[in-house]
Amino acid sequence: WDTTVQRYFAGHIPAPLLRLVTSMIRADVGRGAYSQGMARHSPADQLYLYRRALRSLSTLLGSKPFMLGDAPTEADCAAFAVCEAILSEAWPNPLAQYARAECGNLEDYLSRLHTAFFADSDTDRPYPPAITSFQAVRRPA
Repeated sequence: WDTTVQRYFAGHIPAPLLRLVTSMIRADVGRGAYSQGMARHSPADQLYLYRRALRSLSTLLGSKPFMLGDAPTEADCAAFAVCEAILSEAWPNPLAQYARAECGNLEDYLSRLHTAFFADSDTDRPYPPAITSFQAVRRPA
């Protein structure tokens, strides 16, 4: 995780701050996951729940081109975010292997979503532009 974050921000954040920024991101994500509830489960239970959710998504999709039929809807926008995060090669994770092996229709679905939502994109994946400066985000008191 740290390596992926550091690789993403390398060259955009001064090296002495990179480790601090990585730690801050990790802590913030951890707090969010705990508040949301997922971090309250053991790692094995988390993996089970994530796999179950992926299997449900795959089953719901079935052989349809989109969640609710022939055209994308808001449900597909939500599913796109999940599928992109899990299947993205930029953010390796243990669920990607499971999704590719057990939920094969999700990769084709993700390709259809890219075509539907980002047909004018000149890249394979619509990642945000490179970060050119670091600006601390402060929480309201």
